[in-house]
Amino acid sequence: LAGTGRPVVLASRCTSGQVLSHTYRGLGSETQLLADGLVSAGSLSPLKARLRLIFGLSADVPVRDLFPPDGTAQ
Repeated sequence: LAGTGRPVVLASRCTSGQVLSHTYRGLGSETQLLADGLVSAGSLSPLKARLRLIFGLSADVPVRDLFPPDGTAQ
């Protein structure tokens, strides 16, 4: 889906903590998913990440501004 140009956000269902980016490699790892074009939600829960994506896209905010690679968005 990410290869079609649609934004896909990778979020964790853990109660706290950030989505990891370089922990392990291999099929289905976060390293591969991020390399394939998924965008990390950082420390946002899946619901908060989804809402940020929906409202950000409706306001024409680029996905990379909604979820910066350095994880500065809160």
